[in-house]
Amino acid sequence: MFKKNKKNINGNTLVRLLGNDDGYFREVEVTGSILDSYKKSGENFHDQLKKAIKSVEDFIGKYPDFGTIWHINSTAYGGGVAEMIPDHILLLRGFGFKVRWLVFQPKNDDFFDFTKKIHNSFHDVLFDISEEALSLYDVESSNGSLEIGGFIKKGDLIICHDPQPLGAVNKFLEGSHIPAIWRCHIGFPYVTEQIKKTWNFINSYLYNFDHIVLSDENYFSDSMLPTSYISPSINPFSIKNTEYNINDLAFFDLDDFVEIVSFSGEKKTLHDILNERYILQISRWDRLKGFDTLIDSYLNFHDTFKSENIPRLILSGPDATGVSDDPEAFYYYNEIIDSIKLLPLDISKNIIVVNLSMRDPIKNAILTSVIQSNAEIICQLSKAEGFGLTLTEAMFKGRNIIISSAFGLVKQVDNGVSGLIAYGPEIENDVANHLNTILSDENKVNFGNNARKSILDNSIQISKIPCWVDVIERTIKGN
Repeated sequence: MFKKNKKNINGNTLVRLLGNDDGYFREVEVTGSILDSYKKSGENFHDQLKKAIKSVEDFIGKYPDFGTIWHINSTAYGGGVAEMIPDHILLLRGFGFKVRWLVFQPKNDDFFDFTKKIHNSFHDVLFDISEEALSLYDVESSNGSLEIGGFIKKGDLIICHDPQPLGAVNKFLEGSHIPAIWRCHIGFPYVTEQIKKTWNFINSYLYNFDHIVLSDENYFSDSMLPTSYISPSINPFSIKNTEYNINDLAFFDLDDFVEIVSFSGEKKTLHDILNERYILQISRWDRLKGFDTLIDSYLNFHDTFKSENIPRLILSGPDATGVSDDPEAFYYYNEIIDSIKLLPLDISKNIIVVNLSMRDPIKNAILTSVIQSNAEIICQLSKAEGFGLTLTEAMFKGRNIIISSAFGLVKQVDNGVSGLIAYGPEIENDVANHLNTILSDENKVNFGNNARKSILDNSIQISKIPCWVDVIERTIKGN
């Protein structure tokens, strides 16, 4: 069981699903406090805090009877969106807003297969929408829409996240006059036939919305709705963004929570791994995240590294069955395991896969932080990426990082200053060279301080509050 952690944790956010699985929507209870952590922090958040307070005070002065902000997405646990929402809720509550959270739970198991393909198509992965799949999406969305009115009332505002709940919210809005924002966390910076087809699909479910928020102004959209651009951000006081070390694990029972897959024939514990040098990638088990590219890069690095003390490669992610809206994860995870088994033993023995259970989000966050904080290098070699919060977390912790040239990642890194970017088409060679550059005893390369400063300057949640207040006001005013 989870044992008491004696380490002081600022901004402790607790998330709990309410009710049961009978309906299409469940409310998510979020408890905790964040705003005081900004006020008391040793980091200089004074200017960001001052701007946020002014924007909120101006808004509340104009709209004293403003109702509740409702976040709606498709999972309470797993993935960047589910991690950002609760901290955003607590921050807005700290400023005086009423904010609540609903999760959409369709009943047909094929629903998320369809929306996962829509998600991938936003990254230009080819996908033809069949009449059968479209009908399934519409039926589940229509059924779900009937329940929304039991939660949301006149005077409230909706922030709907990504394609999964979009159809249900749009259907609900047909019979109401609730102002609504569609927040899209995925995108592609180029115009292709597939991207245009994806947006044709999305636009058919946006006609009752008032505003769109995208993560970057370069992401293509042909919607006629007013559009704002707000990049994702992190809570610097969250459990995951608090640095831990191996000694902190003494407070936890890790049995049946961490699954470690070793290919050397030796049984490894998490303590064993954390006491060794290692290169890390930690992400969802998604084929667009580039775990396979990192394995191939490690092969090249293994052949060129000149020291005998070669770092291990750690591939880590959430339990492949633990993220409800990502049905592909289990299959891709097994593909990765099978591919490692086919490698020569002198290479595979240095690769370890670490699965973290999603049963306890707090323990999951602490273990993720420990694994990130002890890594010598953190890689994120996504083939496509809307933003990449795991990269943001790694940079905030001051790690040396190597990334692919996926647009959402490149936007965060100043190449050669806050990290290194590997470019295709021979990305595996580029990654291997970067690993050698950082790990060489002669070079003593460390981008960590610059990486952390970049996140503090650009990607902290408090700095985005004025942007969100502006979007909310524009939405309720209809512009």
